Amino acid sequence: MGSRFIGPMPVSSFFDEFVPPPKDANGNPVKKPTSRKFPQKASSSEASFIAEIEKRKLCTNLQFLDTHTTSDPLHPKELKPDISVVAPGQDPVWRKMELVIERKPRAHDPFADPAPVKEGEDNRKNLFLHNSDNALANRGQISSYAAAQFQAQFREWAFSIILLDDYARILRWDCAGTIVTERFNWRENPDTLAEFLWRFNHLDKKQRGYDVTVTPASSDEARVAADGFGAARKKGKKYLPILSEDTELHKFMVYDEKTSAERFFVGPSAHVYNRSMAGRGTFGYYAWDIDGERVVYLKDSWRIDTEDMAKETDIYEKLDKAGVRRVAKLGCGGDLPGQSTRSQDYITEEQPWACFTSNVYRHTHCRMSFLTIGAPLQRFSSTRQLCVAIYDALTAHSEAYTKAKILHRDVSAGNILIDEDGRGFLIDWDLCRDVSLPPGRRRQWRTGTWQFISAALLDPQLKPHAVSDDLESFCHVLNYMVVKYRPTSYRNLHDQIKHVYDSYIDEGTLITGGAGKKNFFSGGTLDPGGLFGMIPRPCFDIIQGLRLLFAPLYAWDTAATAVPPSPSDVMKIFQTHMDPSKSTGWEGFKDPAVYVAAAYPPDTDAGTNANGKRSRAQDDIGPLSDHPSTRTSVLLQSTPEEVHLDSE
Repeated sequence: MGSRFIGPMPVSSFFDEFVPPPKDANGNPVKKPTSRKFPQKASSSEASFIAEIEKRKLCTNLQFLDTHTTSDPLHPKELKPDISVVAPGQDPVWRKMELVIERKPRAHDPFADPAPVKEGEDNRKNLFLHNSDNALANRGQISSYAAAQFQAQFREWAFSIILLDDYARILRWDCAGTIVTERFNWRENPDTLAEFLWRFNHLDKKQRGYDVTVTPASSDEARVAADGFGAARKKGKKYLPILSEDTELHKFMVYDEKTSAERFFVGPSAHVYNRSMAGRGTFGYYAWDIDGERVVYLKDSWRIDTEDMAKETDIYEKLDKAGVRRVAKLGCGGDLPGQSTRSQDYITEEQPWACFTSNVYRHTHCRMSFLTIGAPLQRFSSTRQLCVAIYDALTAHSEAYTKAKILHRDVSAGNILIDEDGRGFLIDWDLCRDVSLPPGRRRQWRTGTWQFISAALLDPQLKPHAVSDDLESFCHVLNYMVVKYRPTSYRNLHDQIKHVYDSYIDEGTLITGGAGKKNFFSGGTLDPGGLFGMIPRPCFDIIQGLRLLFAPLYAWDTAATAVPPSPSDVMKIFQTHMDPSKSTGWEGFKDPAVYVAAAYPPDTDAGTNANGKRSRAQDDIGPLSDHPSTRTSVLLQSTPEEVHLDSE
């Protein structure tokens, strides 16, 4: 999200916009502490800084803890913010974090304030990012802290502070971007930092950025939800988590835009989530519908709110009217009232201080319930079921394209689920495009999930996203799931998977890839020999048929004249080898019930870990990776270090 840091905002404006002065119950201003000056020794260590805050009683409602050598034991990554701010009596864990303070040398400031602009000019052509190696690393570090806080809590925004020797900056994070103050000297002007801490101490939960539409479930609500989940598991939905007395359950409000009514659902922490700080921030929850008395699936995301991006609720309604099969059935949902990002509001001509930014768009918080629920694709019970589930998703994709003129544009393993009948369905249509509209890219980024984006879209040429790109993604989904979860005879499997699905090239202002996928189609990497005899022959033939179907698009002697495959071309390959009358080899093959390649450990099973006390997202909530494959979807055009952080 390098191009989404917005600054340097004047501190006075930052206070006026985001940190209101406190008032008492009668609306009168709260009296400030008499002594708010930080002495010189306060910067010598975290402990001395904390001692001075406590001495001057700046934050009597908060506790400041030195955590520069300790990490959250419930977090899989050793993130160690220098100072963690929590409520009194709370442990310094991410699910309880109120504010993070990080200390860095001034020379390693992640940002660089340009010279003051002249009257009538603005900063939009100037760069705000300090691009030394240390500055880049520090920018990634503070971003990982913000991401961990958003992953562990229900938030609209959050604040943090970075101390730079005698200087400091204050930051405000949301899914559109991050607003950063100008660098100020907190030694010469101690009141500035003290004023922020004092004001922050008096902010209520909403003002600190918490999403107040999610609250703890009552004991009665928790009991009813646990009984409902238990009954559903007995009926075959074994992928649902077991809710025990120790499981922390949340009560979610969903705003039904059709009826203008508030609906409520109770469920544990997320089992699907987005690890990036900026972007859609998608979380997925299994939950109990209090009114409908059934288990549903909740999708929580910050959708891109522009005129040319349709609401996902409208897309599902359009798919339903067109009779598209193998898609989830929408229950209710819509935008949560009053919950939109604000970062994008500060890149206009009215803010002459704002430097260059890109891809900063308004995001609005949307929450939906779905009556169709399913297990993750990796929980397939057999190789045949895997092929059937992918074929079903391909059916949904094809019918959406032909009947509703909708192109999905984010085909991935995570967006294909398996229902209780063992059949697949395609989800997450929020990045789709109406192909009846004029062609061309709406934004200067590519959508998709890195491992499954077509080789052509990862090319520096930046071609428009076509239906053939989505069809190629289905090929990558099948092959990826097979080599990751089925036995193979490949040598150096980890290296081959990394080459095909994880490799990328950083070209400075552009992140590209696709060479490994082109090698796959040519048979040079993950060649057919490593699968032959190791999986049922029909599945082998499907993979090989898809490989040969797309290979001409990337061969040097045919690429210029090759015709991209159509949906019917791809579906025909599945149909040929899945029809028992045309293909044999499914029966009699000893398909292991559970197998995960040793090179890639199994994914965390959400059905076996429902301890909601771990975090908002109960699985791995690691910090932002330095790899684009960790993103739900990626920007291919961005600043050098941050392509892996963006997630449109």
